[in-house]
Parts: sequence; C-alpha cells; structure tokens
Amino acid sequence: MVTIILTIVDRSKAAHFVARAKLPTTRETADLITFHVIRFHGIPTDIVSDRGPQFISQTNRQKRTNQELTALRCITAANPSSYLPWVVFSHNSLVSSATGLSPFEASLGYQPPLFPRQERELAVPSVQHHLQRCKAVW
Repeated sequence: MVTIILTIVDRSKAAHFVARAKLPTTRETADLITFHVIRFHGIPTDIVSDRGPQFISQTNRQKRTNQELTALRCITAANPSSYLPWVVFSHNSLVSSATGLSPFEASLGYQPPLFPRQERELAVPSVQHHLQRCKAVW
C-alpha cells in the first residue's frame, strides 16, 4: 500500500514522483535518486529537501509540487501510484511563468505529444535552437 510519495524536482522543474510503502532509509533514498534522477540527468550539484539535516531547506516550488500531490491523494485515495505516470506527464507539460517553457521543453527541447497522431505535427528543434532558447531563459 502506498503511504508515501517521494517528490523529486530537478533544475528544469521536472518532477519525479516515487510511490513508497514507507519512508525510505538514507540508503534507499540514495538508490531512488540514482534510479529516478541520475540515470536521466546526471549527478546533481546540490540537493534541496525538507527532510533531514543533511539537506538544504525546502524551496517554494517544492512546496507547490507537494500541494499538487496532496490534491492527487484526495482524488486517488484507493491507489495513487496507478495515476502517478499521468500526474508526472501533466506536471512536466505545464509551462512555467518564470521561464516560458515546460520542464519537458527545458530538458528535451520540445513538448512530447500526448497522442500518437500529434507526433506528425511535432517539429523537434535543432540543438543550436534549443541552446539559444535555454540561454535566453536562464
């Protein structure tokens, strides 16, 4: 039974939600960060958390993401982990008012389509174009 959802937000504001039966130990947390973050984004330069003295204090964006999960918990009390992939996709598709990009756009350079038929309409920008957009935002 899922009682905990570990929330990980990277610098692009992309969220990773990890369903757990109980609070993870320090070792389990390290393994989860490796599996859900490092393999996709590399080793982080720092970690911000609201848990434990080994981390820096929590950010406002993290608190907002946790509020989104609280709403999810109310909607899906019976089995929240079955909805997590959709919540992750939804969260990572939202355009940030600060950057004008969604987390997907910030990290991938484009917004992944929700439906396969939209893929034909998708234009993946050049790497150079993506770097110029990101440089202007950051």
